[in-house]
Amino acid sequence: MRGQARTTVLALISLVLIAVTLVACNASAGGSGSDSGNIAGFKTPNPLLFTPTPTFPPFTIGVWPSNYSPGANDTVNFYVICRIQPADMKGPATPAPGLTVTVDVVDLGKSNSAQTDSDGIAVVPISYTNAQSGQPLQARARVTYQGHTYLAITVFTPDVSTAPTVTPGGPTPTP
Repeated sequence: MRGQARTTVLALISLVLIAVTLVACNASAGGSGSDSGNIAGFKTPNPLLFTPTPTFPPFTIGVWPSNYSPGANDTVNFYVICRIQPADMKGPATPAPGLTVTVDVVDLGKSNSAQTDSDGIAVVPISYTNAQSGQPLQARARVTYQGHTYLAITVFTPDVSTAPTVTPGGPTPTP
């Protein structure tokens, strides 16, 4: 039994030596002049190669309609929210009261303005008639804060219960 244990121990030692030898053969020499930089270690990053983390905008604006699918002849209230962001980002955004917000619906040739309240929210009504059925329209809210104009866009689609009308002279499908 002693002879078998001795043989087993010698076999295990031999296997460990073979494993270490194989690992050593696959490892890079590390000191040769022909090495192309594959030496394990820590590399100090060059700060000139990296771009700075982008800063959060100092002011944000958002807009949404009171009705995303109003009628062809309707009034839509656009809610515009304006917030001032702290530069250090250590606190929440604060309302931007007293700013004049303008909403334009260019495709309808309509525009209106309102002031933000103490919560930084403005309600801007836009009334229109005979809007094209089923045609999505853009509403653009814009406000100027500290000399910079900020823009937010939303979309609404009047009279979605009716299919859009075909414009004469448009493309003709081929069978």
